Amino acid sequence: MNVTESNGLVLGEAIHQARENQTLSVAELAAQLKLPPEKLMTFESATDLVSLNAFDRGHLRNYAALLQVDLTPYELSDREQKALAAPLRSIQQNALDFEGIKWLKPMVVLLVFVLLAWGAYSGFSYWLKGSSVISSQSEQALSDSEAEGSVKTLPIEIRLPTITSEIKLENP
Repeated sequence: MNVTESNGLVLGEAIHQARENQTLSVAELAAQLKLPPEKLMTFESATDLVSLNAFDRGHLRNYAALLQVDLTPYELSDREQKALAAPLRSIQQNALDFEGIKWLKPMVVLLVFVLLAWGAYSGFSYWLKGSSVISSQSEQALSDSEAEGSVKTLPIEIRLPTITSEIKLENP
């Protein structure tokens, strides 16, 4: 549909004439709008808004506003707007079917419980083993010191890593 203004100009012709009346080049307007010059040339050859997609209609409105062109006579009627608009449809999401894996959640809970119990048992047994070694040594030392009537120190064994190195000297 070609909508014409009162002076008989089609949409693209009105924009082209406004640009030429203001002595502006397509390149400088394209730089201001941050669009390629070819896009502005397609706007100047457009016959109506229906032939443009939504993004191009927005760019055309910005171009017309920059040139101070009134787009009211070229606006789409309600019927044309409804024809362009995509119908809204709900997106159906299928619920995830966990029927086949109902056992997964209890198994995960059981696995976590077993791992926690094993960790607690291992930590507790390590702690007991370490404390029993120290306590048996200290009890032995105390009983020896009581028998002799003298003061003894507790035996402590410290193991340090040994470092070995080789130095080779050559005779000149």
